[in-house]
Amino acid sequence: MKSFDFLESASKISFAKLDKAGGNIQLMKDPLQTIAIVYSAQGIIDNGGLEYFFSSDFPENPPYQMFIDAYNKIGAFEEAEGIKKSLAFFEDPNPELNLESRLKFIDSLPSDFSHQFSKISEQMLGSESVWFLLNQYAELNQNLIDSSNI
Repeated sequence: MKSFDFLESASKISFAKLDKAGGNIQLMKDPLQTIAIVYSAQGIIDNGGLEYFFSSDFPENPPYQMFIDAYNKIGAFEEAEGIKKSLAFFEDPNPELNLESRLKFIDSLPSDFSHQFSKISEQMLGSESVWFLLNQYAELNQNLIDSSNI
């Protein structure tokens, strides 16, 4: 089993930088931005699927496209596509700006998890490959991470 020690270190640096940015992930630069986005998003998804991911707002309501882009940057293409497909179920063209609409949709999902949204969510839940890819991305960008002035 691969150790994710460097990812843990890189995530601490990323979240310290996020604090300096006042919680606004859009003010961060890569690779720290990508690490903070994927680490946060996948942690939420692993705890409750896309239902949890969409059940609260991120600070400053970054566009969900940022999450798709971040997953793509680390090579988690299936998960990026899962987020993209899940967005199609929301009526609002900018669902990140309308928590009430997202909650209404999530509350309408059948409890038997038969809806396609729930199936996409289940596929993303507990994705070990995301953590492996994120660790690999952090290791490949170690020089940029180490040189970031916190």
